[in-house]
Amino acid sequence: MVLTRKSFGLKKRYYIVLVGRDEGGKLRKVPLPLHYVYGFVAVAAIGAFTVAGLAGSYSRMLIKTARFNELRLQHDSLQKDYAHLEKQAHEKDVQAASLGSLASEVSALYGLTASQAGGADGACAAEVGEVGRDGSWYAGCGDGGEYCRQ
Repeated sequence: MVLTRKSFGLKKRYYIVLVGRDEGGKLRKVPLPLHYVYGFVAVAAIGAFTVAGLAGSYSRMLIKTARFNELRLQHDSLQKDYAHLEKQAHEKDVQAASLGSLASEVSALYGLTASQAGGADGACAAEVGEVGRDGSWYAGCGDGGEYCRQ
């Protein structure tokens, strides 16, 4: 006995793709073997995973770029704020120097010096009615900034 496909019940498995009608009106059929269809499905699945991976990678890149742009804007804003604060600090320093020179002019007009005022910084060395470090007694320190030594 000769073994044939019909004796084992094996058929050629294929899909039929209908293309269209020819000039005579007959349908044109294109048979596709099943292993071609399996190969096409496998390649389509690999392609789908590749596209999904590329889309994920691209979306991560977009998120990182957006975060970088946000950080760059924050950096620029901080630089502007820092420059503004430096300018304000410089203006305050100039103002303090101006007030210091004005204070020295006023003390020169009234004949006060740092040793008479109670210290190098012009603040009282002792409370009202106490004896200072240099042994002198302060009668009216603290009331309106007057330096009265007795």
